[in-house]
Amino acid sequence: GEDRALASAKFFRAFVDYQLQGTENSYWIDTTPPNLMRADEISRLLPQVRFIHMIRDGRDVASSVVREPWGPNNHFAALEWWRERLLKIIKATEAIPDQVKHIWLEDLVTDNREQTLNELLNFLGLDPDEKLTAYFIREVVVDSANIARWSNEVEEKIKFNNRYHQIFDELVDKGLPLPMKQI
Repeated sequence: GEDRALASAKFFRAFVDYQLQGTENSYWIDTTPPNLMRADEISRLLPQVRFIHMIRDGRDVASSVVREPWGPNNHFAALEWWRERLLKIIKATEAIPDQVKHIWLEDLVTDNREQTLNELLNFLGLDPDEKLTAYFIREVVVDSANIARWSNEVEEKIKFNNRYHQIFDELVDKGLPLPMKQI
């Protein structure tokens, strides 16, 4: 009754377990991106939780976000939006490094596919299987990732690219891991 954190943890665990009832699934996966900004809080509710932080080139994020009704309406503002979100994620995950796997989309899709996939599976304690491998080969591909889309959509490319690199350097200084291939 008096321990709100414990009560919240029990409620959340019961909620997750309820979602798995009647299925053969042993994992509950939630793909809500803002959860990473509260990873420290969620990890207190679910101590065994694992977070996969899929990082995407901020220039491409900006090009995607400006198309959405809920996002900033210009590329420069969207780039700042990306920066703020990553700063929150870095802060929320710094105290739980063993529970977080940061992966660059570009590493998974083009630059270091097999190693990145293997690192992800090892982090989750999973073995590759036929179905997963087939999905990875078929779906996790360059065509579906919109890599470098920003270069065809941004009007002030040089200014935009320069701002991106300033933000990128700041984020790396704050703890964002580098991609395998330097941007």
